[in-house]
Amino acid sequence: MSYRLALITLGLLLCPLRLVTAQDIDANLTPQKRREKTLRSLVAQVEGLAARQPVLLVVEDAHWADPTSLELFDLIVERASRLPLL
Repeated sequence: MSYRLALITLGLLLCPLRLVTAQDIDANLTPQKRREKTLRSLVAQVEGLAARQPVLLVVEDAHWADPTSLELFDLIVERASRLPLL
């Protein structure tokens, strides 16, 4: 997924938080698919930032992380060896 597409997708998935409008949201998207797309978009965001310059990712209080956040961290760690990411 390209960085630009990841940003667009992330924006659309954040619509329920009232951060973007609902115009282009697929109403048929299941909660699981929405979650998967959100995770993919967040990982692509980190990858896009790291492609521009080295990125320092700080995770504070990780012991309180929910399962979805832990899954996101796992996805980022899987890619960390190929990215300028600390």
